[in-house]
Amino acid sequence: MMDALVPPGIRPEGGYLAGLEEPPAALRIGASLDSPWSTTFPFTPEREALDAFAKGIALLTDAGHSVLDAEVRYDNRYPEAFTTAWTAGVGSARILPQREALLTPLTRTFRRRAQQRSAAKVNEALGFLRQFTHDTVTQYAQWDLVLTPSLAQTPRPVGWFTGTMPGGEQWPAPTGQATRTTTTASNASLRPGPQW
Repeated sequence: MMDALVPPGIRPEGGYLAGLEEPPAALRIGASLDSPWSTTFPFTPEREALDAFAKGIALLTDAGHSVLDAEVRYDNRYPEAFTTAWTAGVGSARILPQREALLTPLTRTFRRRAQQRSAAKVNEALGFLRQFTHDTVTQYAQWDLVLTPSLAQTPRPVGWFTGTMPGGEQWPAPTGQATRTTTTASNASLRPGPQW
């Protein structure tokens, strides 16, 4: 597809398809369990998540890449700013009052909180997130990729988050487990790492 989209004078000699036959260059990969959510939602990754993370590191190392421990420092204001920006849309959505009852309890809570925030507060959160993005890109720049777990747990079954599973755990889990780790930070950095 790249060979069809990129003009001949710009694409590599032989085209992109031919480049697939060449072995990939060795990458410098930072591996991290650090999370911008950990100050607000402390978590311990489950054994399955750690095993998958270790397997990913082993596969990358066996493929000739350098995988190094990456200590990433995240501003502890991130969770509040992210939540403020992320829920702003549901707060401003045009929903008839009689239809609001159809929202899940969590969505209604997010909506109520978002409606109580001023536009200035949302703009402040967006400004912070722009700076957070800059800071994250700066930290990630020392590696070609950053390897992080997407989740601290295995995928939860349908109904787990809403508590509608008979006899199932309710969310948030009583142990305080957070289901996310660094995915939103990777998204904010505009540098996606290989996430399993």
